[in-house]
Amino acid sequence: MKPLYNIEKKELYQKYKVEKLSIIECSKYFGCSESPIQRFLKKYNIPYNTKSEMMKGSNAPWFGKNGKDHPNYKKVERKCAWCQKKVYRMKSYNKIENTFCSKICRSSWSRKNLTGLNNPSFTSIKVKCSWCGKEIIRTKSLVSKNKHFFCCRKHCGLWKAENMRGDKIYNWKGGYLPYYGENWLSQRRLALKRDDYTCQECGKTRDDLGKNPDVHHKKSFREFGLENYLQANNLKNLVCLCGKCHSKITNKN
Repeated sequence: MKPLYNIEKKELYQKYKVEKLSIIECSKYFGCSESPIQRFLKKYNIPYNTKSEMMKGSNAPWFGKNGKDHPNYKKVERKCAWCQKKVYRMKSYNKIENTFCSKICRSSWSRKNLTGLNNPSFTSIKVKCSWCGKEIIRTKSLVSKNKHFFCCRKHCGLWKAENMRGDKIYNWKGGYLPYYGENWLSQRRLALKRDDYTCQECGKTRDDLGKNPDVHHKKSFREFGLENYLQANNLKNLVCLCGKCHSKITNKN
């Protein structure tokens, strides 16, 4: 082993740049650690070897060899499950049923083969259509959130028309009252004249609407009752609104 102080530029250049010894091999040759070798390389302005230079000068039979030339190569030929292109994968991939050459092929294959019942994570539950009684399959999450299921949109509409009207609806307030008392028509005319036939929310006039605006009860007529129609139809409780604004205010209440 050469002592550290005997390291000369020519000898270090010969071993490192010509013979392509690594820094570790140089440290063993000169009998020192790796740090002094790096310091001397910097001192003598000797550039570090690149990977390609080390591969060209290496004596190891495996160094720089890739793919099938490498002795530890363990890849086997497979076919992409979607496009049938040849791909090479590790032998451990033999445990996997399908191999893909790209993410695009994987997603295309999944869209076709892993939807609905074919999806391994699909938890199917058999339920009956609430209208016709036909057996249909729905996911566990949908069954936990809903009470009624339908095999098609038509049956859904038929069921709603039959079961979601009148007092069967949760927010039903008694339906439309066709009669607002004896003085309703006169009070309506007075309210229209007072508000100049203009919607008090958006400002649209009778000319803009093509008809007279609606007259709305600020406090619902139903709350007063027919026996108190004089109070309900008081001008202070009436306001003119266009159809759109009338619907918004009515739905809020």
